[in-house]
Amino acid sequence: MTSTTTTKQGRLLSYLQRGLSVSAHSAFTMFGVANLSATVNDLRKAGHNISLFTGRGGVTRYYLV
Repeated sequence: MTSTTTTKQGRLLSYLQRGLSVSAHSAFTMFGVANLSATVNDLRKAGHNISLFTGRGGVTRYYLV
C-alpha cells in the first residue's frame, strides 16, 4: 500500500505509526472505518505488523508493532 493519508486506511496507518492504538469505536469516530478488523486485515496483507490487545472492559485495541 502506498502511504497516502487521503484514504481511511492511510489515515489509520498514519495514526498507528505515531505509536497510538485504536479501538473499533474510535476508528469509526476518527476515520469513518466501519469494519476495523477488515481494514486491519488489509493492512496486514500489505505487510504492516499490526497486533491487538484487550484492554479494560474487554475493549479490543489495535496497535502497530
